[in-house]
Amino acid sequence: MNAERLLAHYEEIAEAPDAVARLRRFVVDIAVRGAIVAHDPVEKPDPELLARLGQPSASSEGSPRGWLRARVGDLLDFQYGKGLKASDREDAGPIPVYGSNGVVGFTSVPLTRQPSIIVGRKGSAGALNLCTVPSWTTDVAYFIEVPSYFDFNYLFHALTALDLGTLGKGVKPGLSRSDAYALVLAVPPVGEQRRIVAKIDELMALCDELEAARTAREAARDRLAAASLARLNTPNPGTFQADARFALDALPALTARPGQIAQLRNTILSLAVRGGLSGNPAWSRQAVRLGDFASLQNGYAFKSEWFSKSGTRLVRNANVGHGSLNWSDEVRLPDTMIHEFERFRLNEGDIVLSLDRPFIVSGTKVARVAKEDLPALLLQRVGRFVLSKELDASYLFLWINSPHFSAQIDPGRSNGVPHISSKQVETAEIYLPPPAEQRRIAAEVERLMTICDELEASLTAADSTRRKLLEALLAEALSEPAIAKAA
Repeated sequence: MNAERLLAHYEEIAEAPDAVARLRRFVVDIAVRGAIVAHDPVEKPDPELLARLGQPSASSEGSPRGWLRARVGDLLDFQYGKGLKASDREDAGPIPVYGSNGVVGFTSVPLTRQPSIIVGRKGSAGALNLCTVPSWTTDVAYFIEVPSYFDFNYLFHALTALDLGTLGKGVKPGLSRSDAYALVLAVPPVGEQRRIVAKIDELMALCDELEAARTAREAARDRLAAASLARLNTPNPGTFQADARFALDALPALTARPGQIAQLRNTILSLAVRGGLSGNPAWSRQAVRLGDFASLQNGYAFKSEWFSKSGTRLVRNANVGHGSLNWSDEVRLPDTMIHEFERFRLNEGDIVLSLDRPFIVSGTKVARVAKEDLPALLLQRVGRFVLSKELDASYLFLWINSPHFSAQIDPGRSNGVPHISSKQVETAEIYLPPPAEQRRIAAEVERLMTICDELEASLTAADSTRRKLLEALLAEALSEPAIAKAA
């Protein structure tokens, strides 16, 4: 088999997001296809199995010597569970009660006393659970009493490999017993089944070690990154510049997943607005009040009955995205009314901030108005910054996007919605360099953000390459010629 090539390339695919999970599934797939343990030519199919199947139903074609292949419906009975009244359920007791995907309670009388495999029928269709004690299965699941020609754990692995969940149908997926019965299972002699289970357990333990090693690597990277950021969030004036340089140099190497790029971007923004990109100058030691250099103009409360299908667009909080305006949901004001609201007319380059839900998981809802957004007017619950000559718009935009701004603002509630006021924004403190330095910082941040974009694209491409390599190697290792050679 070509599993050797898979192992040879493991270092290349180990960082794929689902590498270990796919390896676990690979182990099960090759196991139930007869390519994981040696076959004993002395072992024969179970007599009870032969008697149940009869010669016309059983086949060994495409399977190792001593194995039989048959439809699930000829091998197993998927028995329907039964509803259980709430009065018969307990929080604890001797008999576990199974729903479609696990234990949902306890009772005192079993539906079956045999070790069983519970198969989800409704909701978690195809989900599998092992139960080695007497149990009760509710009417949202099937239960299988394991026949003598199957090892209990081997049958669980064989059913796992069938992917019963893919047979689920409907809005609330349901598994039809007849669909499951049409699938085919391979049945080795019971002695070989037990050896297969032992080998699977051995390889799953190895997968556990691989997963633990990967988790440890990621945790170590995350701890070092967090420690670097902590030094920047609570800066020591004597070491801040060295801490900033270490963070810029080290964080790209500690960033192994595309999702971590947001952390790197926030670090750059924090450094930029605290003097970390400027050699820790005097201006970075004393913050000033934003309201002394800018004001935040609130939009007008245009009445909804004024809205029309044509005219000038109104910027609402729903239109304020991250960096730009989103017009997928727009309202307009007739052009005949525009002259009454000239002071709310927006200009190219204006910075607008959503005052409702300003901070969401993906960042601050603040945008720059572009030429193609115009003409447009400012609606209530959106604010426009009006700047003095001492404050550069590009620098202000960086600061609003930085953790230094969001950490100072605690949204209250307005009609149940998180809301901030102009006063809150204007009383926030900002580190303000001279205008020329503000422009230099903005240009440097743009350069660094471009590097972040390239790093993110590289990591995404690397993840895609690892996934494709993993897919190709697994497909090669699971190919019929490879399996036949191993068997």
